[in-house]
Amino acid sequence: MVRITEIHGRGDKNEPLSIGASIRLAEDSKQTELLKNMSPGSLYTGQVLDIRKGTYLIKLSNGANALSHSSHCRKPVMRSDTIAFVVNSIDNSKKTVNGSIIRIVKSAKR
Repeated sequence: MVRITEIHGRGDKNEPLSIGASIRLAEDSKQTELLKNMSPGSLYTGQVLDIRKGTYLIKLSNGANALSHSSHCRKPVMRSDTIAFVVNSIDNSKKTVNGSIIRIVKSAKR
């Protein structure tokens, strides 16, 4: 999915058609819509996409992107684990959900 950002020309021999599109703008629009339906305290499942310097990047079951700086699990959370996630806050300006990992639902194959 892309968002069309500009259209120039008529598309004939004299004036070729050029179209500008942005994947990023389409993703931002989708993320904004997903955030509208979320609230602090909500519980979701999700998959850990990446871990960088103690921050977990998570794709939630509803499609939203989320960040977690903490895990309340006894075992270390690894990439590709399916986790339970509680929403602490929603940052509409950065289009992210912040929260905590509360447990591992399913461990990825190690």
